Amino acid sequence: MKNRTVPQLTMAALIAALYVVLTYAFDAVSFGPIQFRLSEALNLFAFFHPVFILGVTLGCFLSNLPSPLGLPDLLFGTLHTFLSVLVIWKIRRITLASLVPALFSIIVAAMLSAILKLPLLETYFTLALSEVVICSIIGLPLMYVLYRSGFIPRFIMDPKDPKWKSTAIWPKFLIRRPMEGAPS
Repeated sequence: MKNRTVPQLTMAALIAALYVVLTYAFDAVSFGPIQFRLSEALNLFAFFHPVFILGVTLGCFLSNLPSPLGLPDLLFGTLHTFLSVLVIWKIRRITLASLVPALFSIIVAAMLSAILKLPLLETYFTLALSEVVICSIIGLPLMYVLYRSGFIPRFIMDPKDPKWKSTAIWPKFLIRRPMEGAPS
């Protein structure tokens, strides 16, 4: 059996770099109380392999280095992402996993509330809503397309992982027929 460590770490580094690029490309909406950080859709890669916990967390850390909120955003924003991707890896249904970043948005909301003196619940609501839109409405279909195309099974997933053999990770409305070439 071939060693998959180097390719997986390479993919994690590419995801970290892509996270940074997407965050900077949409810099105007990537920081502050109303965020629409498209790079958060990449959190769902952690569902398929734990190496992406490192990749996505590193990407978030690097993206937050020039944050206008400084060190608190670097620490709490990265903590939010780390906890989100860690829990995403543990969850067995991708639809539920796509909601995890919204739940952990309370960390960033509390930080923004403390620094900018914003109302906590409203800040949490806007952050959680953007996470649901990005991870569930944008990220979930993106991951499904990458899975169906064979990219995720071929380059990312560990063949020993039970998620590899199951289409139960996908919502029923997405599954029309078994993926060609995938184990049954």
